[in-house]
Amino acid sequence: MNLTKIFDKSKIISVEDDQINIVKKGRSDAITAIIKKKNGKMFLKALECNIINHTRRINKIKTMCDIYHNVNVSSMKVIEASIINKKSHYILYDFIEGRNLAGLFPKLSNQELFNIGVKVGKTEKRLENHHVTIDLDDFGKVHENMITDATKWSKKFYELYFSNEMHYRKIFEKMPRTIQMSDIKTLELMMFNLSIFFDKKDLEVIHGDLNFGNIMLNENYDVTLIDLDLSSYSYFVMSHKFIRRAIYFQDPIKQEKYRYFYSGLIHGRYDEIPPELNRQILYIIVRSFFWGLTKYRKKKNDEELIKHVADFFEMFDSINIFKEELSTDLLSRITKKIY
Repeated sequence: MNLTKIFDKSKIISVEDDQINIVKKGRSDAITAIIKKKNGKMFLKALECNIINHTRRINKIKTMCDIYHNVNVSSMKVIEASIINKKSHYILYDFIEGRNLAGLFPKLSNQELFNIGVKVGKTEKRLENHHVTIDLDDFGKVHENMITDATKWSKKFYELYFSNEMHYRKIFEKMPRTIQMSDIKTLELMMFNLSIFFDKKDLEVIHGDLNFGNIMLNENYDVTLIDLDLSSYSYFVMSHKFIRRAIYFQDPIKQEKYRYFYSGLIHGRYDEIPPELNRQILYIIVRSFFWGLTKYRKKKNDEELIKHVADFFEMFDSINIFKEELSTDLLSRITKKIY
């Protein structure tokens, strides 16, 4: 497929003579389109980024798609992929009919969300025992050592903080309650202390970004997982940074719906909940906080940064994280009175 002038702010200029039904630019700076051909529809994703090796990225995604299909996990199939130029590439997938969970979420009952969560958990469980036979470098960043992972996010934050100290202080001063650097350091230490609760024997193939937009459902609520760009060989919780919404969310009705989904997810994924899961969930939540501190400052998006810090500290205070720290019980908040 010849793609000409594919990047023009937010739209694709032309894709040969194929009919483009929908064109949009996603939050990840990817340009996506649903392309209609005589023999059916396809999904196009084109990405412009500073990846050194686009071929390796394409091959990694192809490999992940093959792994998913080998263990009977429904996902997208790669039809065609190619490098456009030094800064961009595209992948053409088969089109998945249905709706994503993000769109259906408001209309679904708590019980329906629980049942869907169980299906997603069982789907992930199929990937648990898959033995990776290729070079792990093909999976991109592998989170084997979570102490290294914690160090990375700590370092990224401090690099930004010390070059923008007054800016961060002004952000912290705008919070509903006073935030001191001592609070940030407490969270940093907690992240390091939590990083030891990961064992390499629990490494598995994961999706990497299992938000509701990447869970497709047909009319029978059968699950298909899409967008495998961040799939890797890592730990279960690394796919589920939004599990925090089941623990605390500003809208209590929505929080209850999230609780039902994630309770089902854990129920489907584990026959017996491992004792370290509570601390692993706490790790991904604290890690997500540091991720946002760096992401929104790099993008110079103060509005999102202020909201990010305020939302997280409201959640931290609601679960007494600064008092209970590593003993904070999150699983009971997710699974209470559901099963």
